Amino acid sequence: MVAMDLRRKNFDNAQLTGADLTEADLRGVSLRGADLSSADLTGARLDGADLSHARLDGAYAIATEFTMAMFSQTSLDGIVWDQATIWPDDVDPP
Repeated sequence: MVAMDLRRKNFDNAQLTGADLTEADLRGVSLRGADLSSADLTGARLDGADLSHARLDGAYAIATEFTMAMFSQTSLDGIVWDQATIWPDDVDPP
């Protein structure tokens, strides 16, 4: 599988419920207000992504990299993650 390169794109308010974003390169993307509920973000890179006001409820974030991502008022209810998931220093994962 070839990883999707979506770096620095704008997906503000996008409806991405259940999207398969496995291993996608989402560095620097804007996902403000996007609905990523139940999305598969396994192995995705979201370094520096803006996830403010986004919904990641029930999303799979196994081995996902969120370094320097912005999580202001982001909903993380039921998000699935593991020890390989990298969170920003200012985020306490659920």
